[in-house]
Amino acid sequence: VNLLQVGRETGRTQQVHADWTDTKVEVVRVRANLQVDSLSFTESPGRFYGGSVVKDSVMTEVPFDWPEDAQYYVVGWRPAISKHTCQNGSQVELVHHINAVYTNQGAGMSDDDDDDDDGRIFLASYDRGAAEYWLPHGHGIAAGKHPYLEFHLLRPPCMSFEEPVVEDSGLDLFVTKAPQQHAAIVGFTDETMRLDPGTGVVDHVTVLANTSLDRIFAPAYLSSGSTNQSSPQVKLLAMHLHTHDIFESKYLEILNSDGSVHFQSAEEPCGYGVQQQSIFNLTNPLDLAPGQSMRMHCKKDVAKLNHVLLDGTSLGEEMCAALLIVGGPGLRGDLSTVMSDTNGFVDQLRASV
Repeated sequence: VNLLQVGRETGRTQQVHADWTDTKVEVVRVRANLQVDSLSFTESPGRFYGGSVVKDSVMTEVPFDWPEDAQYYVVGWRPAISKHTCQNGSQVELVHHINAVYTNQGAGMSDDDDDDDDGRIFLASYDRGAAEYWLPHGHGIAAGKHPYLEFHLLRPPCMSFEEPVVEDSGLDLFVTKAPQQHAAIVGFTDETMRLDPGTGVVDHVTVLANTSLDRIFAPAYLSSGSTNQSSPQVKLLAMHLHTHDIFESKYLEILNSDGSVHFQSAEEPCGYGVQQQSIFNLTNPLDLAPGQSMRMHCKKDVAKLNHVLLDGTSLGEEMCAALLIVGGPGLRGDLSTVMSDTNGFVDQLRASV
């Protein structure tokens, strides 16, 4: 066994965000203990995106338990990421992302062809370089039973793994048993993305269709007749526009049912780092309504490409995906996180500069 879980740790903390000092918050500390060697990236010890072995990218899971048999609400998380030393002395990370997940088969399912019906519900999400995150006060993500950390390890080119290394990264999950207003992590991506080398700046647009976005609304809310904009019941609370470091800029667009623009975020640079990879709360949470759709825009001058750019989690691959936190009384309770994974198109914008 090349990737082996040998332990976990739980505990309590007094380190609470200033907005949450009026709530009793506990921390559940979950750490991996994964023995990683060169064979870890040539066999299939874990679950891989796409169902295939990718030699520099491996997925595996670390199960953990809640401290008590109680209903917990996740209100924030803090990454604890280990560094490793290459032969040239540089410090690198193996972890590319960590998700805290539980699986509820049948959660938020749809018959749409572009929906990822795996029933995974994210409780927390970390991408390389991201900072600690806390939900807006009063909102929490209801935790299910049998949770696990999903690890994506990406092999650094400078590491030979002549000797095994221990990967003991993880997350501190900030939880409370005090009932919170329902929030959920939802997202969409396009696993069919393909950009060919060429000339000019192109915009890959990942699409969340209105039929998929409507799934965030509770059926009772949709049938109640109270879905007008004057009484919004679901809000966009926070977002992270996720790419790697090949795309050059990104932004999110929300369209109304008539095609008009409801919201457009500022265009921002791609890459790794706190600003590029962290989840940020919106200063003014944004009302969402049935019939709307979303588009994630990712731009690239394809004259700078020296290979076909595909969606994926390995070196030389990219993603154009939106990770959103939504909340409110009109939110569906059993909502799987990935709402669409195969919907997108490419626009040619202008000549290369």
